[in-house]
Amino acid sequence: MNTQVNSSDGVAVTNTATVIIVGVDGSLSNRSAVAWAHHEAQETGARVDLVAATHEYAPPTPGFSVDYTEELFADEIRKTLEQRRDELGASKDQSTVIVGSGGARSVLLRAAEHADVLVVGKRGLSAAKRLFVGSNSIAVAGRSPIPVVVVPDQWVSAPGAAGPVLLGLDGSAADDAVLEYAFERCARLAVPLIVLHAWQVPTIYTWSPEDIRRWSDRARRHVDTALARWVERRPEVEVTTRVLDSKAAMAILDAAAEAEAQIVVLGRRTGPHHVGGFHLGSTARAVLHYSESPVAIVPSATHNPAG
Repeated sequence: MNTQVNSSDGVAVTNTATVIIVGVDGSLSNRSAVAWAHHEAQETGARVDLVAATHEYAPPTPGFSVDYTEELFADEIRKTLEQRRDELGASKDQSTVIVGSGGARSVLLRAAEHADVLVVGKRGLSAAKRLFVGSNSIAVAGRSPIPVVVVPDQWVSAPGAAGPVLLGLDGSAADDAVLEYAFERCARLAVPLIVLHAWQVPTIYTWSPEDIRRWSDRARRHVDTALARWVERRPEVEVTTRVLDSKAAMAILDAAAEAEAQIVVLGRRTGPHHVGGFHLGSTARAVLHYSESPVAIVPSATHNPAG
């Protein structure tokens, strides 16, 4: 299926400035994702593109052709986007309205090719007009070539809040990209960074205090090595490290709640065309499911720290 993404404003979509794409579905819960994107744009001077998708199949309308019905449906979606833009008080230059034909997943991934950050909510509508659902958000986070921020439905912007950024470090090849994203964000916002690395001793070694100490030292060395270059590059960022013998997802969720983190940042090992299995690991999926803070999923191939 070919997916087309066009601006309904007639504004050319280019990648010459920082662009935040936000998926819009018209639901009340989705307003959190839009609000988060708008807040980011105000902080960074980025442009926010409001993106929505038609269904793979337009709702049947007796007496009208499929093409005409799809256009009517797209026009209704376009009006929703324009209304949301008006609510934000944004102009056409600051916020482009885009309606793509096809499914939400393919439309968002196509739009991501011309953006720096992609923002989605956790859930969408449950009626016939549903455009984005939790499964699509997870799928996009696992395939996007740019960082994806998943915003919980209950998230509420707190003006002036300076909560820390919580970075989950897992020791994979994604570490460098995720470190860049987290350090650059903290430097820009002048907020502290909490780096958490959770590890667990294999059962066969749990009887030996010496082996447990050896595994703990290895985990600590990994964190120190991974952070060294970024601490030197960004000395203005206040960094706290936590190396815990714990399940990663639970440790991240507990630390985020305790610190009232403004965002949780995780890396993604797989590429957009990963074959077979899940595109996100079990830790990332668990954090996305339960986190009360926005979660940024950063692909290892991303070198642009926007967002």
